[in-house]
Amino acid sequence: MSGRFMAGAGIQRRSIQVPAPFRMKTIVYEKGEFKSAIGRFYNPEHPLSDIWVALSPMQAARTWKWSHLCAFPTEPSIPDDLKTFVESAPLQEFAKAFPL
Repeated sequence: MSGRFMAGAGIQRRSIQVPAPFRMKTIVYEKGEFKSAIGRFYNPEHPLSDIWVALSPMQAARTWKWSHLCAFPTEPSIPDDLKTFVESAPLQEFAKAFPL
C-alpha cells in the first residue's frame, strides 16, 4: 500500500529546530497492530531532505495524527514492533502526520 503524508515535528529539543512541514510519498506496512509508513523526499532547504523518514502511529492514539517520526541515513528494515523500530532510529521525534 502506498500513501502520501504531510508531517511536522511536534516537539523541539535544544539541538534540533522543529523542521517545517513536508510532504512525501510513502509505502505503508502493517504487521498486526504495528503500522508504519516510510519514504524519502528531496528539498535541499529542509533538514530531513534525502534521508529515510519513517512514521508510526503512537499506540495510545491509534491514529496517524500523532506519530513517532524516525529518520535513518539508509533505508531501514521494518521490524515487527514499535519499540525496536524507535530504538533503532538515529533520530527520533514526534510528528503530526496527515494522510493525503
